[in-house]
Amino acid sequence: MKKFLRRLSLTLSSFCAIAMVFSTVAHADTFNQNRIIDDGIFDNASSMSASAIDAFLNGFSQSCISPNSGFRAIDPTGYNPSTGYQYGGFVTAGQAIYDAAQAYSINPQVLITTLEKEQSLVTGQNNFAGYCNNGSQHKYAAAVGYGCPDSGTTYSYSGLNLYQRNGVTITDTGTTCVNSATKAGFTQQVIRAAWLLKFGEQRSEGNVGWAVIKGSWDNSDDPQTCYGGPMTQGTFARCPSGGTTYYDGYTTIDATSVHMDNGATAALYWYTPHFHGNQNFFSLFTGWFGSTQVPDYSWQLLSQYAFTDATKTTATGLSNLAPGQRVYIGFTVRNMGNITWSNTGANPVNVGTLRPLGHTSAFYDSTWLGYSRPTTMKEASVAPGQTATFEFWIKAPESSVSNYSAYFGLVSEGKAWMPDIGMYFGITVQPVRYTWQLTSQYAYTDATKTVATGLGGLEPGQRRYVGFTAKNTGNTTWSNTGNNPVDVGTVRPTDRASLFYDSTWLGYGRPARMKEASVAPGQTGTFEFWMTAPSRASGNFNEYFDLVIEGKTWLPDFGFNYAASVISPNYAWQLTSQYAFSDATKATGIGLNNLSPGQTAYIGFTAKNVGNITWYNTGNNPLDVGTTNPTDRSSAFCSAGLGWLGCNRPTRMKEASVAPGQTATFEFLIKAPATPGTYREYFSPVAEGAAWLPYIGFNYLITVH
Repeated sequence: MKKFLRRLSLTLSSFCAIAMVFSTVAHADTFNQNRIIDDGIFDNASSMSASAIDAFLNGFSQSCISPNSGFRAIDPTGYNPSTGYQYGGFVTAGQAIYDAAQAYSINPQVLITTLEKEQSLVTGQNNFAGYCNNGSQHKYAAAVGYGCPDSGTTYSYSGLNLYQRNGVTITDTGTTCVNSATKAGFTQQVIRAAWLLKFGEQRSEGNVGWAVIKGSWDNSDDPQTCYGGPMTQGTFARCPSGGTTYYDGYTTIDATSVHMDNGATAALYWYTPHFHGNQNFFSLFTGWFGSTQVPDYSWQLLSQYAFTDATKTTATGLSNLAPGQRVYIGFTVRNMGNITWSNTGANPVNVGTLRPLGHTSAFYDSTWLGYSRPTTMKEASVAPGQTATFEFWIKAPESSVSNYSAYFGLVSEGKAWMPDIGMYFGITVQPVRYTWQLTSQYAYTDATKTVATGLGGLEPGQRRYVGFTAKNTGNTTWSNTGNNPVDVGTVRPTDRASLFYDSTWLGYGRPARMKEASVAPGQTGTFEFWMTAPSRASGNFNEYFDLVIEGKTWLPDFGFNYAASVISPNYAWQLTSQYAFSDATKATGIGLNNLSPGQTAYIGFTAKNVGNITWYNTGNNPLDVGTTNPTDRSSAFCSAGLGWLGCNRPTRMKEASVAPGQTATFEFLIKAPATPGTYREYFSPVAEGAAWLPYIGFNYLITVH
């Protein structure tokens, strides 16, 4: 756990010498004891790069820590609760300061100012009597006064490698106010000060759970630590395990009651609990870096984006909008002012149109708050330094095709417009364009899409489940509902009645509708449907299809088709066995040469499919056994109760389907007629509605006694 000890700031007399150096720097700010520095500036970790810090230090000819002076210090590289801070090799002071600032998201200018306020290391205080190098290593050991109590107690230290000067490591022995060797030294001081100042800011504002956990930085011990510094106004907890208490924000400084207007001010008073030290900080900071305060209302753009819809799953551009097209856009900003924004109450923060201010937007959408007010802030409240989100629909104008710069700004209704920072969305509205690109096509044996197949060698009446995907390369969203759904249509010629029409189609020239509810430009639509091979046409076919926006237009026909071939049907068979049994159990075989009048027998035969057409026992052309010689005669062995389909149709094929090369089974009961005699009962398979299979003289010789 880190220990907190505060440091009394630089004396006023020594500051006066520094102030003379910068007397030419003008600033209008005056010291406000309640609001020394705003959180937005205190937290601005990107105010200076490492190289910019080094250049700033080089601007002081007698600086103790500038690259020109040959100064280098170890680099802060991480922290964890068990081993404490970790350090790397020697780097410039600018790099060490920058890395400390990035670790704890604090403005490096705050650390630079603190270095000067505490030990004059930035300027070298005119390097009087060799200030930087003449027996003054203790100034580096306590560079920012971290761990130095106001009591003035000194501690002995020995053998500290404090820094490098022109490549030579300076090892020092002496005394310092720092009570621990792990805290003594330039970088050790800077990184701990960065942490302590940020910790104080966050905890004074009630952020009990604040901790930096990223990469090699693991400050997971911070939330377990109680805070003992000044509190801003509000109901907060000081310790994670303690309850909340209301604080009025006041703290006594130098016998004066001071209100902590923000966390940054509370952190500075916790670090230096006196007016004059913080006045020194203020004067140095404003003299070098400008104002410590930001306007009440100010903002910084962080990001802009556009999506096809409010789900924000598909990003889109704004350079190819069609008239009337809607796009969901948004942006995020940081509250750089001093006022907490709200999306309710008398002064909600809304998006407003700019250039000109409050004009009626050409991109107005019915979901807007008004013609010049697209939306309000999504978050309930956004404090200074926090991030706000604004999202809304825009609708491209119906009657104006052009390039637009749609400027928007923020307004706290009833109070003030925030500065116009030039934020806009560049939008191009183009004429409506319906185009598409084939991305895939496929065919399966059925709608489960488990077995892929081709469309070659189809049998008459055979069905295949086909589909394709199409990318919307136009600038208008497709829909599968409403007045203008997107369908598949037949072309070449357009709207012809397809030979491959299936009863599931929307019509003879409309196989299917797009499966997706909508497909925005850049997205992909899916179209799937059954194709049924014609029963009375054979040969090779190219079935051409295209997309059509019903009621509007056909999309460009670029020759998309399914190549299919339908065979000329050849129904042929070969007898492979025939048999007779006393009954359907087929347990006892019998001969048919000694039947008694009225006696029944269970007969059957098997037939090999030697044609090119699959046989089925369902559908439009089921395969039955029919009487022959003569064809379709009424059989003398037909009787009620035998289960015949008709007296000319004893039975249907038992198997659901029999492909070419496979074998089918036919079985049925017969009943001997009352008239004795010798009979030849001729049968043959018949594909109902399609063809009789060739007559091969197949028969049963039956004698009735």
